[in-house]
Amino acid sequence: MLQGTQLSRLARRQSEAAVQQYVRANTEAQAWVDRYCEEHGVALQKRPAYTHATSATGERAARHELAVARGAGLPVTWVDTPELPFETRGAVLLPDQTSSTRWSSWARSLPTSGRTAEPSWRARAYAASPAAGRSS
Repeated sequence: MLQGTQLSRLARRQSEAAVQQYVRANTEAQAWVDRYCEEHGVALQKRPAYTHATSATGERAARHELAVARGAGLPVTWVDTPELPFETRGAVLLPDQTSSTRWSSWARSLPTSGRTAEPSWRARAYAASPAAGRSS
């Protein structure tokens, strides 16, 4: 969920609604991965995720990420002294981000479920579906 300054970069190009939809989609995807891994015996950990700053410019960028992430509904906070093994000017903290050292076993189990995943895939574009935001 917390991926450097990804949300603030997205917010520069997309609407607030699009950023919120991106966060909802990623939240739902993470919940699915959590359930799938639990059902298939793939070990997961929940760890704090940080977007840290080591310079004044970095701190401004991290604090902007904090504002965008909060606006999108993520439970992030600012910590002045994050538990990191190096000096920082502070960090955005998202508690309980899913982490695993066994993503390869997770990805290998997907073909039996009719799904596929490629760890190197990266979203390059975003387009809202015509039905996005409509209620029936």
